[in-house]
Amino acid sequence: MRRDPLTLSEHPGEHAGRRGDAKPEARRLGIEDLRAAILNGRVRVTDKAEEGARTDRLSLEQVFSSVFAGEVLEKYPADRPFPSWLVLGRAADGRPVHSVWSCSSKNGWAVLIRCTVTSPEEPRNDG
Repeated sequence: MRRDPLTLSEHPGEHAGRRGDAKPEARRLGIEDLRAAILNGRVRVTDKAEEGARTDRLSLEQVFSSVFAGEVLEKYPADRPFPSWLVLGRAADGRPVHSVWSCSSKNGWAVLIRCTVTSPEEPRNDG
């Protein structure tokens, strides 16, 4: 039975490039692709994300490391130019870090769109 490469997120390169399969850029990305981009230094950071990190006294390294123990809370497949997702992880000091990421299957770069530290008692709304 042939698996559709558009549903693969755990093994993103498994079917890419085989004859008859979807183009590699059409496949869905997962958190492992994001982690690989971070490990390979292929990350761009928006001004909004830098501002959020600075406001919450987070280093970008803390935001990046929160992804490795984090989980995807929400997916936004209709976002453009690339789908994005909301990741919840923890900073080294235990603070919850919410970050929104996008990743390109075309070039392997990730974009940190925004990040914030929130507490369950006082969610932050910075528009």
